[in-house]
Amino acid sequence: MPGLINAHVHLFADGKPLSLSVSEGLLQFAYDRILNTKFGRNVLKKRMKRNALTALHAGVTTMRSVGEFFYTDVQLRDEINNGDFVGPNLLVSGFFLSVTGGHGAPFLALVGDSPWEARKNVRLNVKHGVDLIKICVTGGVTDAKMVGEAGRLQMTVEEVAAICDEAHKIGLRVAAHVESTEGVRIALQGGVDTIEHGSEMDDEIIRLYKNNPNALNGYTALIPTLQAAYPSASLDTSVTKVSATVKENSRLVYDSMLKGVKQAIENDITIGIGTDAAMPYVTHYDMWREMDHYMRQANLNNKQVIDMVTRTNAKILGVDDVTGTVDIGKHADLIIMEQNPLEHIEALSDISMVMVKGNLIQTPSVTRIKEVDDVLNISKRFMNDGYKSILNQVIGISALIIGMSTTMSSIWTSQYQIMFVIFLTLGGIIGQLINFENILSNIMTKFSSNGLNEGLTVAISLLCVGSIPILGPLQSALQGDNTFLQINTIFSGITSLVLTSTFGIGIIFSAFILLVIEVLVFFSADFLSVFMTTNIMNEITLIGGILALCTGLNILKITKIKVLNLLPVLFIPIFLL
Repeated sequence: MPGLINAHVHLFADGKPLSLSVSEGLLQFAYDRILNTKFGRNVLKKRMKRNALTALHAGVTTMRSVGEFFYTDVQLRDEINNGDFVGPNLLVSGFFLSVTGGHGAPFLALVGDSPWEARKNVRLNVKHGVDLIKICVTGGVTDAKMVGEAGRLQMTVEEVAAICDEAHKIGLRVAAHVESTEGVRIALQGGVDTIEHGSEMDDEIIRLYKNNPNALNGYTALIPTLQAAYPSASLDTSVTKVSATVKENSRLVYDSMLKGVKQAIENDITIGIGTDAAMPYVTHYDMWREMDHYMRQANLNNKQVIDMVTRTNAKILGVDDVTGTVDIGKHADLIIMEQNPLEHIEALSDISMVMVKGNLIQTPSVTRIKEVDDVLNISKRFMNDGYKSILNQVIGISALIIGMSTTMSSIWTSQYQIMFVIFLTLGGIIGQLINFENILSNIMTKFSSNGLNEGLTVAISLLCVGSIPILGPLQSALQGDNTFLQINTIFSGITSLVLTSTFGIGIIFSAFILLVIEVLVFFSADFLSVFMTTNIMNEITLIGGILALCTGLNILKITKIKVLNLLPVLFIPIFLL
């Protein structure tokens, strides 16, 4: 089949996570005294060459590099084109174009703070022989210092328009780093040719993608990088070693980017595939993971994603006349596998042979990074978000039905039909004074900061804290009624399935805590039986039904009721009746 085309890479790193946090002063020192020296530049060039060859041996015969130091990408491209070594087809951008304090500045970007300074920086990059221009319209996750900064607007529409005008007049495309809806709007209005990463869209944005008179070819394509944000956004920080700020920014960016991808598919917007290789947990040898991510999260099939990384990417990058398909007159950019990727996309992880421009690599070899692969393999086992959504809806609807049924059946047999309002009022006031919601939130924050499994605290809050774990064993012990125990078993099973798909098998430990709670309540029933008359038990069951109803409303995101702060309501009937 045709060789893969990666539309968004950086060659300066290999995807190993970097948890080191350093000051601006230390970064400046390292840049001036280490990286920006003859020795540092030589080390950087060797690393970039190694990463480019890793990608080639993994089946990527064409790659678009969108941000590197010192125009080293230009040097590598020229050496490949001159035949100094066999490497992938490289399209290069040199430095980013950014603003003062903007994404990538000052080390990886040329800084300009007006349309004319921006034009000057385009000309400087062109002078050094770049194939395209890369700009940063908004902030980014990697250098954001606070939550929300990743998508914050940094460039003006006038600056973007000046850059595009300067690049387009000599036939160069402009790629724009954008991670917010308003950033996408500004970039499209300015006339960029590709949106890198992307965000949620509105009707104006959809129209501009499809018909953009200021873009070089009359439309703008979207190049999302889902896999780059997903591990940091979804896995516990004890696994990824990222800060809470990075995790939250990753989550915000990923959620909005995924919405944008789905909107683009629904509205026939041109979409390519890039990986953002070099970012933490994004290697140069695993492009199939990004394709697999599209299949799981955007419901695309094997043929569609393969077409995107070959034919469509070639068209977006403007190289469809020489590569992207197997045709007469085009480069012999080919890959061979033992298995068919149309049947199993993971077949692309094991390339038997690679040919680039007719140069055959008979035994391609890739050195894998085990620590990255282990985390990504955990990530891959996560359940499709669509399935999670369905299961959450099942839990929510079930809680609503059970809550309504229990409430209605109990209220008709109640001897104090209006008293539940008083119970809720008094219990709610007590719960708000104690503020169980805040206590649990602080515990979860403390656990997370200590590196414990975040998923475990979530499971405890959902499975072990509430009306059903208390009401179930009470009813079973005092009335021989196992209804709520059975309900809790079903709820726990489905909820654990959803949480396990996100946080891993460690969720099983919440089962022990749930068991302890229910056993303690069950064996305390003899003591409680002194107080538990039939009428009181009926009132507690009524309250439990109301709380289950509230839980269902919360799960379905219809409203947000502080159910934990209502837990004291379960005990008010004992004291009042």
